[in-house]
Amino acid sequence: MAEPVIDFFYSEGTITLTNGSDIAVGQFTSWDPAVLPYDFVYPNDGQAGISVVKEVLGVNQIRLAKLWAGPTLTEVPYFIVRWIKHTDPRIYGVRVSEYLSRLKDIPADIIAERDAAIAAIQEAGSSITALQAGNNLSDLADKATARTNLGVPALASNLSDLPDKAAARSNLGALRHGECRLVSASATTVRLDPHNGDRVIINGIERTIPPAGVTLAAGTLAAGSFRFIYAAWSGTAVVLSAGTGTPVPDSNGILVHPQVPSQTLVGMAYATTADQFNLVRSWSNDPGFYIEGPTIGTQTTLAGTSTVELQVAGRSDFLLWAGESVSLSLQATGWHSTAGTQLTSYVGYARVGDPGYTFQVMAFGAQQTGGQPGDLSGSGGFTASAAGVYRMTVAGRGNAANSNWAAGCRARAYVAPWG
Repeated sequence: MAEPVIDFFYSEGTITLTNGSDIAVGQFTSWDPAVLPYDFVYPNDGQAGISVVKEVLGVNQIRLAKLWAGPTLTEVPYFIVRWIKHTDPRIYGVRVSEYLSRLKDIPADIIAERDAAIAAIQEAGSSITALQAGNNLSDLADKATARTNLGVPALASNLSDLPDKAAARSNLGALRHGECRLVSASATTVRLDPHNGDRVIINGIERTIPPAGVTLAAGTLAAGSFRFIYAAWSGTAVVLSAGTGTPVPDSNGILVHPQVPSQTLVGMAYATTADQFNLVRSWSNDPGFYIEGPTIGTQTTLAGTSTVELQVAGRSDFLLWAGESVSLSLQATGWHSTAGTQLTSYVGYARVGDPGYTFQVMAFGAQQTGGQPGDLSGSGGFTASAAGVYRMTVAGRGNAANSNWAAGCRARAYVAPWG
């Protein structure tokens, strides 16, 4: 009998969330028994924040761990990700059994199917127990065939179901890579720390990052300088260097320096101030970030009707890898002396060095009463086209001259963990 498949991702139907309420309501959902406490909920397919399931109240209703602080969302797409503890089939089997026991007048054939499913789940649990007892594939005589049958490449990173991952990779003949994180050690120094292990592939060879990490000083660096950070092997130790060459994949798919393939990409850094690494991102195990841009300090009046940046003071810079998704939001208030004048708020964004901003609409509204401030907050997002420094700013437009924008407008950006 084939072992049962345990889903780790649920996105059937739609979800409705109300600001200030801890109850989420589903449409065309089967949350009981599919969803479990401590699962993670991503409304609007991850574009509207994240919440945690506290309790499953029924097939179309769950209680959240906290009151929903985001905007009210009605029948929007979503997905739910399984809390890792619930990946044990025995726990999921108990949940299914409890659910089926609540049903009344179950036909005999359904009872038989239920008992068979529970038995299969228990059998799968026994197999996992044996695996957790220490089987890390060391008993495989033909490791090359095992790699092929498991779909594991030479540079493996998909052994997430094995309790002893490092030993499993070694026993399969797979090299360990990316067990590190580039961090800011000080305003002038970055450091490559071991993380989830301590190995990195350099020039095709597995190297060990020392427990104290490896540092690199900014040295003489002009303000506005962007650098990729590379790791190399020098004699008996891992060393770091900063370069401008855009990384390229080697024959194993590892990103390396375009002219010096013996240097492996580990991160990137940017100097907003001379001789400093002010912004730092890691290529592996990056925690992501949340930025609240500076507020517009004074009221701004736009003389024309074009979309323009409100103030230079509202800018924020951050680093993005190619393909990273950014969630944007805006806090803004505006008004016009003429009733019915429409105002539109924007977050402008651009890769530093590219010409001009791309302006994304956050909100728009007509002033029903002349001179009365209106809320023009909103949200959106974009995907980075290339690695580098990106800038966001607050922008606005009125369809009549002399639109007014209140002090306190600000943009925000969120990027999920990377690598």
